[in-house]
Amino acid sequence: MAYVQFFAWFSILGLVQSICFPAFISIVANWFSKEKRGLAVGGFCTCVNIGNILGTQAGSALLATFNDQWQWLYVIMACVALLVSLVLRCFLVPHPEEVGYLVEDEIVSEKINEKLNVLIKMGREQKVASKRAD
Repeated sequence: MAYVQFFAWFSILGLVQSICFPAFISIVANWFSKEKRGLAVGGFCTCVNIGNILGTQAGSALLATFNDQWQWLYVIMACVALLVSLVLRCFLVPHPEEVGYLVEDEIVSEKINEKLNVLIKMGREQKVASKRAD
């Protein structure tokens, strides 16, 4: 029975954690320009590996603390995940515009739009001038 519980909890934990990576990629895409996204994703992936190393050590220590009752590891991981989720929910800003920042791509596109608007305005003025001349 313990194996069935273990695999059931592990599966549920994996399903819930699978939501994190796509959400992270979406937030990185909002906050970083195309040139810097690779560096941000690389930093995140490095932290994941460090977390795995530290998590293994913490899990071993907790397992020894709770006299090899592995079920408590899941309870503690769930509490930590809930706490981190609440902190992120309160403080994470998914779009930089919400706090007044512009990503480099947006700054470039704004400059291009300004230039296009000037060219469109000049084109309209030339059309009006050519119609008057006729």
